[in-house]
Amino acid sequence: MEGAKPFEIGPYHGHSKPDHPNDYLRYFHTEITNLIENGFYYKASNVKIETTGFCCNAPALSFIKLIKPCGAHYCCMKCETEGEYVFNGS
Repeated sequence: MEGAKPFEIGPYHGHSKPDHPNDYLRYFHTEITNLIENGFYYKASNVKIETTGFCCNAPALSFIKLIKPCGAHYCCMKCETEGEYVFNGS
């Protein structure tokens, strides 16, 4: 639907992260793939679904992309600049 506004599908929380992002995203992937391929019926009309992006905070994005988290040594995903390690004595 043109002009449709983004909306939150579901916030998740728990005592720890899943072991692997595939475990976390498996059911979402299955459902969104089905919706993209087949749409769904609402008031006798087939509604098509498409995704254009995902909005994640930095820790969630690094988790689902399998990259080092924000603040890790040599972690910037947008450049190739190596960070500097500083031991603070703790």
